[in-house]
Parts: sequence; structure tokens; C-alpha cells
Amino acid sequence: MSVAGLIAGRLKCGMAAELLRSFGELRLQVTGSSMLPALWPGDILTIRQINLPEATPGQIVLYLRAGRLFAHRVLECGQRGGAAVLITRGDALAIPDLPVSADELLGRVVRVARGGGEFVPRPSAAWEDLLSRFLRDWGFALPLLLRFYGWRRRFRWSLPDRVRNHPHLQEQA
Repeated sequence: MSVAGLIAGRLKCGMAAELLRSFGELRLQVTGSSMLPALWPGDILTIRQINLPEATPGQIVLYLRAGRLFAHRVLECGQRGGAAVLITRGDALAIPDLPVSADELLGRVVRVARGGGEFVPRPSAAWEDLLSRFLRDWGFALPLLLRFYGWRRRFRWSLPDRVRNHPHLQEQA
């Protein structure tokens, strides 16, 4: 990535953080894969501003660090050096993030839009934990899963048009 691209990315993240702080709610599109299988690239997140004491383990929070936005799951709430912090980690990552301070925390993911539907994120289910562990332990699995997901999305979205325009189905209607 070019220097101009890095600067533009940091500016966008900074603007998103300021919009969330000013208006209390923001919608963002997922671009990374660190939260698979809970969040997929292309998902649209609705984030609501919260303060650090409101965060609880199992929630997905958004924070800003070094000019980048991260949406990761809260593992625990704790204290470091006399200040309250959150310990977070991406579901598909092996190690936790550095502690998240109150200044870095922006909000909590309250809704996820995917494939025409919406849902409220929840603590991960047993099968998601198992898949996350597989993704963390087997490096080759993540690229394969993303490739399969991209193929599934293209096929699924094009299928209704083919079915709807099929001549045999139009005659029966």
C-alpha cells in the first residue's frame, strides 16, 4: 500500500471515530477477517457509543488504535496501572490485543447486516468457537474459508435472478 493510501485510511478511521463520538451511532463495513466466523468481510456493523464500564465479556467492541479501527470481542474487563481496561481478541486470532483503554474505546456492535438480513451479535456459540480455534491453529484454513464464502455469496445472489427469469417457471405462474 502506498503512503497516500495509508494516510487516507488513517483519515477515514479518524473521521469515523469523530462521527461516532459526535452522533453516538455509526455504520461501518467489515474489511478484515480477524473476527471470523462471527463477522465476515462485507458485513455492515451498526456501532453504538459506550463507555468502558458498560462493556462486558462476550460483546464485540470497536476501538481506535494507531489510526486503525478494530472490532474485536471482549475477553475480560480488568485493571492495568490503576486504570480500567478491556482485554480483547479477534475470534480468529491466537493472541489477545494489547489492553484497550477508555480513550481508545469507541463503541459496541449492536447490529450486523449480512446478505439482506440483520441480526444482533451474541457471544459465540460452541460451533463458532470450534471453527475459530481451527482458523487460529491451521493457517491454511482461513484463505480457503474466505474463498468458499466469496463463491457462496456470488452463487447465492445470482441464483434468484436465474430462477425468477427461467421460462418454465414463468409459464407456471
